[in-house]
Amino acid sequence: MLGREILTIPTLGRCSRIEVITDIMRANFWMALVAVLMTLIPVSSQAEVKDSLSYMYYVVIANPNLDIVELVDQQTPLKYSDGEIFHGETDWDIGYTYEVEENPEYGCRIAKVHVNLTTVIRLPKLVGANNSPINDYQKDDFAYFMKGLKAHELGHYKIAKKAAAEINRSLRDLPEMSYCVLIEPVADRLYKSILRKYRAEEVRYDKVTKHGQN
Repeated sequence: MLGREILTIPTLGRCSRIEVITDIMRANFWMALVAVLMTLIPVSSQAEVKDSLSYMYYVVIANPNLDIVELVDQQTPLKYSDGEIFHGETDWDIGYTYEVEENPEYGCRIAKVHVNLTTVIRLPKLVGANNSPINDYQKDDFAYFMKGLKAHELGHYKIAKKAAAEINRSLRDLPEMSYCVLIEPVADRLYKSILRKYRAEEVRYDKVTKHGQN
């Protein structure tokens, strides 16, 4: 219920005492309405994940005497000491910062979260040479190969986006603590546990898809 203020002032021109009361009530109404609307703004709108996705390409020189898989196997730089060979790779990193709000009566809480997801996907790029131009068959074969490979790597990216969203949400929902200094170790443990969860999901994803072969 809106309060009512009555001012006893002399009449000025056509402005009466009742008109002044009406103006005050109208101002109070709009101030109350703005306050209510501010409480309805979702917290998530104040804590978005900043997402950066970029692509890098390594060169694969065409050879009409080899099929695409054999060709990429030979020229990919993504070879590791354990003997594994990959055609594509997705590297992602999540960082975060937060702002705290301290209340002498209730303690300290996280008021705003800033989460940054940076992802780089590495893929092959087929190029021709003077003595080995790309023929139409190999061009079509490579396009089909790339469609599946890119879809697989974007699957890794989707996992990274899920991790970033959960970090954002979980940090934002941390309960108030007695002192601000207590927030950092709790937030760090939570952040690292979520990362481990989604790194494990990536391993399962690669196992199920056989690194994109399925």
